[in-house]
Amino acid sequence: MGKILLIEDKGIVANEIKKKLQKEIEINENDIIDCYNSTSAIGAWGKYKDEVDCIILDLNIDSKGLRKELGDKTVDEYYLVPGILLLKIFEKDKDRIEICEKTIIHSAYLDTLEKKPMMQESFYNKLIQISKLEGISIFDTVDDVKVILTKKKKSV
Repeated sequence: MGKILLIEDKGIVANEIKKKLQKEIEINENDIIDCYNSTSAIGAWGKYKDEVDCIILDLNIDSKGLRKELGDKTVDEYYLVPGILLLKIFEKDKDRIEICEKTIIHSAYLDTLEKKPMMQESFYNKLIQISKLEGISIFDTVDDVKVILTKKKKSV
């Protein structure tokens, strides 16, 4: 099994997701890569991109590392969903559809964001249509990880 990239800036939420993954999927703690901000996510992606089977993404991650990579103007356009910009950075190394198929958006305000005019034709909207996985609760997120990992096993 490959690695799970867990991009979540709230430590308590990240820890609960990790505990649940370890219990339900029996995944080794070393196979879950914690990223508490965009800078650590970019670094972890650079190191593990060929080993990542699943990305759990908090949309509202801090944007400090993103500004360095993409500039203020781009980050400001995505002010509600800076996590999506991480996927744009990851896309430099991997195909967009491949990234979308392994990404779970862990966000409680997904439905609200989909209705915003700025999101209608964006990368974010396309991601939702491709991945169709939204982990609203930790239980949903873990179930979605199981789906992705099961698909991965079948394709290997």
